[in-house]
Amino acid sequence: MILTGSSGYIAGTIGGAAVAPFIVGVGILVGGTAVTLELLCAPKNHPEQVKQIESAATEFSRRFSDAMNKTIVATGELKRNITPVADKAAVQVKRIRDDVIKYAYKASGDAKDLLSKK
Repeated sequence: MILTGSSGYIAGTIGGAAVAPFIVGVGILVGGTAVTLELLCAPKNHPEQVKQIESAATEFSRRFSDAMNKTIVATGELKRNITPVADKAAVQVKRIRDDVIKYAYKASGDAKDLLSKK
């Protein structure tokens, strides 16, 4: 049977949809393997680029350490200033939560009373 016209279209779209996950999986597998092999062979194939990457990584590590040290100092100052405000906010949120729960129970009780009277 020759699949032309609408029959070919239906067979092609259903077949494509059925095969697409397999094709994507194979593409990911092949791509992942190629990247892994390239990374493993990079020191031999591209020694100049590897040296540049290593120096950039060292510089990044140094700058990251400096930034983290500054962040720790800033965080300590922030914690000292923010803690009282955060405690007050937590108390306020709990109070509002309790009010909402009380209102919900009251409203449901009022609705129950109205329905029972009818």
